[in-house]
Parts: sequence; structure tokens; C-alpha cells
Amino acid sequence: MKALLVLLALTGTAAADGKLGWRIGGLRAPLGERDLTTFSLGLEIEHPLACDLRIYGEYDFLWVTDRASDTMDFTGSGHRAGAGVRHRLLGATAARLIHFYVDGELGGGMVLASTPNGAVVVPHAIAGLRAGYTLHGWEPELMVRALAAEHGAGAMLGFGMLWGD
Repeated sequence: MKALLVLLALTGTAAADGKLGWRIGGLRAPLGERDLTTFSLGLEIEHPLACDLRIYGEYDFLWVTDRASDTMDFTGSGHRAGAGVRHRLLGATAARLIHFYVDGELGGGMVLASTPNGAVVVPHAIAGLRAGYTLHGWEPELMVRALAAEHGAGAMLGFGMLWGD
């Protein structure tokens, strides 16, 4: 919880052309030596670098569950922090009002989670796509990511909303 408050405080120092957002999502990936599922609630801050290139930082609180059990009980919790860059791959504007886009992203991060086997720290790399639209500074988006870690690969799916400019 303290990390969320720190991230919120840092967003107050962001430049006027940056964006702040939230995301809900799910991740299926090897955490430690087990394939686990997580559900997440996250915050993101991003800033334009040049042209259609943006840099972002993100934090997710994770609820960890073991799909091997029949009950899908939550077996732990954790935190994920990451950073990366995203670049506009496709874009179109309708009626001079709504801008649709598909962005590609590359990044990395770290997961710290409690699992059925104890606490794990998992560095990972991310490659993904984001699709959404911008309307009056609001930017809802769908995110699909591939994640690579020491013990294998996984996938992330999320929905979020950014605002600012």
C-alpha cells in the first residue's frame, strides 16, 4: 500500500504533458518454479519522449492463485514494478475527435510475491501490444503482453484507462 501512495505522490511532479492511469489485469506465468495465475490492480505514469515514442513506469498489486488446486483459492500476494517504452504502430482519427491507435511496447520489471513455495523475486522482460482510443484526454486501452522470465514464459491481459495531456 505504501508503494501505491509513493507512486501517487510522484505523479504530482509529472510534467503537464504526461499521463496517469490505472489498470486491472491477469497474468499466467512461472513465478519461481511454479506456473501461477495472478490478478492485478495497477497504476501507470507515462511521458512522451519524441514523436510517437513514450516512456512509462508502472506498479501492480498482485493476488496470487494456484490453478493446480480445484478451489482456485488465493495463496498469496505480491507486487510488480516495471518500466518500458511504447511506440505508435497504427493510428487513425475519426471526425477530428477520436484518435484510435495500436502501440507496440518493450519493457521489463520485477515481481516480488508470496507463493505456495515461499517468497520469490522474478525479473522479467515484456513485449506487447496496446489498442485503444483517445477522446478529450481520456485513453481507455486493452493490453496484451508476452512475458519472459527465468523459468519460462507467460502472458498478461489487461484493461486500463489513462488520462492527462
